[in-house]
Amino acid sequence: SKIVEALENAGIEVEVKPLPADYALEVDNGWIIERKTATDLAGSIRSGRLWRELEKMKLVEGLKPVVAVEGSLAIIEKFTKWNPTSIIGVINSILFDWNVDVVFLPSRKWFIAYLIQLAKSAEVEKKRPHPLKMKEKAERLEDYAIMVVESLPGVSAVKARALLRHFKTLRC
Repeated sequence: SKIVEALENAGIEVEVKPLPADYALEVDNGWIIERKTATDLAGSIRSGRLWRELEKMKLVEGLKPVVAVEGSLAIIEKFTKWNPTSIIGVINSILFDWNVDVVFLPSRKWFIAYLIQLAKSAEVEKKRPHPLKMKEKAERLEDYAIMVVESLPGVSAVKARALLRHFKTLRC
């Protein structure tokens, strides 16, 4: 498919295999993505297929389900004569009842860019260290003050100690 070809051209390793959705980025905290054109979304709603697809996606452990809608929802209104509030009601059900993210993209080109961005952000995320910070319970007042200052954004343990040496107190 053109999407697979575009991903491979972008340097993304692609493996074609059966999935409970259209695409999966199988990394830690990855995604399983069901791609729908606006007209396909309408057909999936009408036939009940959408709910079966959501159910299958939710059963996949370790991957966050996403529905990517490609194209304008106005097309659904035009071809089905459904009321916009009904369409929005379905979108809200996906988001709130099913707890599945929905992303709206204007074209296949944008969908490809979306997949590439997800894949590249997953690669960066794998390379980024995730320090595990564990603090002992403060027993002394000085330890508690260091913990409070260190909890501020961008303040390391070393900087917290230096700030407390300079200001001598937590008070303003």
